[in-house]
Amino acid sequence: MSRLLQPTAFRRRCADRIAEPLLHWECLIPMGWEEWGDPPSPIRGDMALAHFRDHDSDADVRVSASFVDREVATPAWLALVVAMSNERVVSLSALGYESPVDAVNTEAVVGETVIRRMTRAIRNGPWMLFVTVSAPREDFAARGGLLLATALSFRALQPSRHPAEPRTLHALDGEPAITFLAPQSWTAPDPAAESPRRARTRRTLLLKEAEATLGMLRVSVSNPGAVSPQRALSALLGPMRQSGTRFEGVPIVACGPDARWSQRFLAEVSGSHGEMLLTGYFHFLSSASGDVAVWSVSCSRDTHPVAWALARRAGEIAAMSATIIHPDGHD
Repeated sequence: MSRLLQPTAFRRRCADRIAEPLLHWECLIPMGWEEWGDPPSPIRGDMALAHFRDHDSDADVRVSASFVDREVATPAWLALVVAMSNERVVSLSALGYESPVDAVNTEAVVGETVIRRMTRAIRNGPWMLFVTVSAPREDFAARGGLLLATALSFRALQPSRHPAEPRTLHALDGEPAITFLAPQSWTAPDPAAESPRRARTRRTLLLKEAEATLGMLRVSVSNPGAVSPQRALSALLGPMRQSGTRFEGVPIVACGPDARWSQRFLAEVSGSHGEMLLTGYFHFLSSASGDVAVWSVSCSRDTHPVAWALARRAGEIAAMSATIIHPDGHD
């Protein structure tokens, strides 16, 4: 093990005096680095929590947070935060380091210096916690192991057992019957819009902001083998095409079985309606008891990044939680 990665090269910093327990954190800080009492504006997020600097260089560590009480995947939110910073995403492989999968590496020009940064994000209830380690590009190669160890050690002291927002349990009482979860912010439109027969096998939820619809989530169930993934997706896209929406070719990828489903398929769909770009995510779950199709669609990431992230995550939650209920009441 490199000397820089030995435990003696670090001190453990615990921040557990903040009034909000979900903001309590800890990580390893290189020995000799100074903590600033009044942290500067955060690199990531909205709230600065701590700032540590090296005496011998411009390397530093910053801890920050944002209140994000909507269901959004942590990597997607981190990508959006970085995109809004106008920094350039880079790879660490040229420096001989493997970046963690939950981190984003960037470069930013500060004055005449190119600063290289690595940021990790942790979801803790409705909070996003960020740790950002930075150094001038010419110093990062030499200090990368130290900074990487600091970023990887970052964790929440009191992990939340609850999601960012409450989830609603939805049930379709067709044959087969299923249940699934969706974030509370996704609500059903007027029930009269669906015929009683269709309402037993399909549920449509919308994400609204004021009078605007930001996204749609649709979950449907069918008898095992009644439709192929391709036909199920075509049935979802058909009404949208009739209303003038255009879609590009859609490859459906087999994801393999898991503990509950004998087959799983996923497709990412790109389309447009007039000048508005759209992105949809299609999940198809197959078992001997029935098949479930999950479709979430919103503006594209470039058009409305927050709506895109929320819709993608809503589809993931519905697909992960979808459960077929057997006649004896068991899943």
